[in-house]
Amino acid sequence: KEYAAKIVRTRDEEIVFLLKNEYKNLSLIEHQNVIKVHDLYIDHGKGDVYGVMELFDGDELFCHLSSIGHYSGILSSR
Repeated sequence: KEYAAKIVRTRDEEIVFLLKNEYKNLSLIEHQNVIKVHDLYIDHGKGDVYGVMELFDGDELFCHLSSIGHYSGILSSR
């Protein structure tokens, strides 16, 4: 199985704290339209935070929104 990794380079403890909370909260969400997060590794020596998540094989949301030129509440409710 393949996974995606998000790497954040920071030595700022506030950012590390926010990332921990983000991953903790995302791990509670189970929905077909939300990427599943698996784990968060923190390397304090290097100042790196590694987030491991489900790999999405498709276009980025930004690319899709750019192609239609706008985003509205009507589109988001579909």
